[in-house]
Amino acid sequence: MNNNLESNPLISVIICVYNADNFIVDALNSIDTQTENDFELIIVDDGSTDSSLKLIEEFILNKKY
Repeated sequence: MNNNLESNPLISVIICVYNADNFIVDALNSIDTQTENDFELIIVDDGSTDSSLKLIEEFILNKKY
């Protein structure tokens, strides 16, 4: 086992989104403010017809990930 992984585990956060424009920014901000910063964020949009995808894109662009 890699000692680096033991001391700094990678966490996967998965968010499934469908028409969540009322909640997605709060959810992303909550994840972004966690004390653990060694994580990957996977967002799956299931064909939203509201502004969810646009809000996600804006959030990522503003954070410059």
